[in-house]
Amino acid sequence: MASTNPLSFAESLELIRTADDDNVKAKSWLGSAANYQFQLAAELKVRFHRSFFFPVTRGARASVKDLEFAWNVISLYLNNSLGLFKMDDCAHFLHNLELARVMPVRVAKRLLDAALLHRLTCFYQPNSSTEQCNAASIDMAEIYATMRKPWYERVISFEPLLKRDPAGIYPLMEGASKDVYRSRVEWLAGQFRTDEFEVASIALSLSRNGARPPFNHIGYYLFDGVDALRLALFGENPSPLLKSQYPGTSAIIVYWMVQAGFVSAVICMVSAIIRAGGSVVGAAYLAIIGLVSAETLKGSVDFFLKFWSIKRPSFALDFNQDGLPRSASVLIAVPMHLVSFEQWDCALRVACWNLIQANDTNVSVVFLTDFPDSSSPSDTSAERDLLLYAMERVKRDSSNWAGRNVEVHILHRDREFVSREGCWMGHERKRGKLTLLNRLILHGEDRFSAATSGAHAICRSSNYVLCLDEDTRLARHSLQRMAGFLAHPLNIPKFENGRVCRGYALAVPSVMTDAESLKTWRWPSFSVGPSIDPRSKISPSRNFFFDWFGQALYSGKGMYAPKDFEAAIADKIPDGIVLSHDTMEAAWLRPGYVDGALVTDAHPSSFHSFLVRQERWLRGDLQNAAVLMQLCFTQQRRPPLLTYFTVTAQLLAWLGNAGLFSLFVVLLAFNLPGAWYVTVFAIMLAGGYQRFIINAWHDRKLPIKEKMRIYPPYFLRIHLAQFIRFVSLPLHAVLLIRSVTITAWRLATRRRLLRWRASVIANAYQGRLDSALPLVWSVSALATFLLLMNWPERLRPVQILVLCAWALAPGLNVLLNRKL
Repeated sequence: MASTNPLSFAESLELIRTADDDNVKAKSWLGSAANYQFQLAAELKVRFHRSFFFPVTRGARASVKDLEFAWNVISLYLNNSLGLFKMDDCAHFLHNLELARVMPVRVAKRLLDAALLHRLTCFYQPNSSTEQCNAASIDMAEIYATMRKPWYERVISFEPLLKRDPAGIYPLMEGASKDVYRSRVEWLAGQFRTDEFEVASIALSLSRNGARPPFNHIGYYLFDGVDALRLALFGENPSPLLKSQYPGTSAIIVYWMVQAGFVSAVICMVSAIIRAGGSVVGAAYLAIIGLVSAETLKGSVDFFLKFWSIKRPSFALDFNQDGLPRSASVLIAVPMHLVSFEQWDCALRVACWNLIQANDTNVSVVFLTDFPDSSSPSDTSAERDLLLYAMERVKRDSSNWAGRNVEVHILHRDREFVSREGCWMGHERKRGKLTLLNRLILHGEDRFSAATSGAHAICRSSNYVLCLDEDTRLARHSLQRMAGFLAHPLNIPKFENGRVCRGYALAVPSVMTDAESLKTWRWPSFSVGPSIDPRSKISPSRNFFFDWFGQALYSGKGMYAPKDFEAAIADKIPDGIVLSHDTMEAAWLRPGYVDGALVTDAHPSSFHSFLVRQERWLRGDLQNAAVLMQLCFTQQRRPPLLTYFTVTAQLLAWLGNAGLFSLFVVLLAFNLPGAWYVTVFAIMLAGGYQRFIINAWHDRKLPIKEKMRIYPPYFLRIHLAQFIRFVSLPLHAVLLIRSVTITAWRLATRRRLLRWRASVIANAYQGRLDSALPLVWSVSALATFLLLMNWPERLRPVQILVLCAWALAPGLNVLLNRKL
């Protein structure tokens, strides 16, 4: 049927804006399908009203222009196919008339929007007949259904060229990665002022001349090999306009400059408020304020620089639909201490969960086990019984896991005497077990003392290793996404002078707190921060650190190829001193962020185990700083500058609470005015407020009712979390002082640098944190003494608040350690 729609694009938009729904309802031609047709038309009308009738921003105005371009193109097909719309026919029509070649990618993406607008105009046009309105509603339903599937690749002119990739990689890629390739072709065409089809055809011809990967992959010339592409197009040297991101050292310098600007602004504002003058106390106060605000305003610095950073793509092959090929088999490695039967049963449940989420026959699990530190060389009878129980459970239950027979194994190693630690323990702890596993996979060296049947064969046949903790849960398809990331040719690491100069040797997912782990104790329920259920749908997200600095942070959960791991590390990390090995491994492996991959980490199940973990992380960062200072003077083993930046930022985060505590001590000791206290409280709340504002900015399109449901409780939780932080400042300050003292002594004597307690051991040891809590009790007693001696004549209300809070600090530990 031919369409009688003589209206222009602008007239159609005006018609939809002013259309009267009541008049449409009254038309007799709606018949039995009245409700469905009118509901669909009304929904589409609201969509266009929100998107195009208020083009106040530059992006909205550009979107309207793209829609108009798409309207002019697709109208040639729609004017003669009313009621007969089919996407395949439309694509065939556009290719035959070579209309697809004149459309940029951004216009092709708006093609169906234009088609909907065209048919919606027919629906609301006053002179439309009954047959035309019914046919228009049929087309709208067909177009709306097509939009929910991958469709626009069929109308892109250069898509067939990309599919002819000589390496055969492009057809195997997932949809999001293909979109990045298409957008890159569009961007290069704009930079070169040429046709998109021409860019893709030149890239294809260059890749056909490539002898080996990645030079035989068409994507190489769209990203890494742009210089060769421009030379082939124009015979000229590459343009500096193609440098779209701050590289290497420049990114760190720019970040520090912006952070210094924010901190300087805060210091100037505080100085103007308190009028410190030139006193020594005022100068010390402002210096500590600068230190604390540098850590507090980190989120604001990241948010500010995010507008100048370009999202780095996470290229990946599509292993979700057909599963992992044999050449990309994955071994999930779980290093752990064997402590109790309950702990082992819990670890098995988590492993079963991960296998169900992976849902792939080329995925196996191996537990890398050993026993906790001991003063005796021999295992106890309880430990031997526990190991036998673990092996029997694996042998008995693995045939029923995930509804199929899966490969779950145990590799156990014995303790050895480490003279520096003065005890029998596993060599280099978790890092030592991973090193033994890598040598078993690559060289067949078996240094484990016990193993389940078939464990060695499964390990030798694995191509990738996914390292997880015993309480880490995988989200759906995250494992396939990480394997696809490492298998992509543009991500395969290239080594130069023993360093990864291009690509990534480690795939890092998003790591969030497991929401289920927050329901046991009082502490994490309101002050942990964002959490998620691993069953939730994963939304695409950006990683600022990866976008700005070119590599991601690594927290011990990630996937790597053993051969790349061994080639990158190559004895660069010294033995007997590195407690937090993930930061040092990231220095050499160059982690890449995998968008769409998620793992959840369980929060410590008690306030006591939380403090134990904090102490271990703090000691690890301090020892890493000492290692970096040592390696700074060795040319071959010197880590990249970004590693020094990362460790410095982590140490700065630890100094935040200690700085706040010292600020309040200065205020109390010198009896300073109340405005000085108010400024410190404002600095404390600044971090929560900036997250509140950033989240509100991201959710600005939510309905008012939904915002009122989310943000008032969120606002209250910010203040409650900061109140708990304020009360526990003495504990955090004592923890820092204690950790610094112990670490300095152990570094000087080179003894007991690897001492730590696993979380399961910390949970079993509910009570004192060695000497930390007695020191907190002394702070509490001093605060109580000052209150009693000076109450109420000599104290201001704000001083009474501070001293009362610190007097109650030990009670906070008792309260937060009680189960709900």
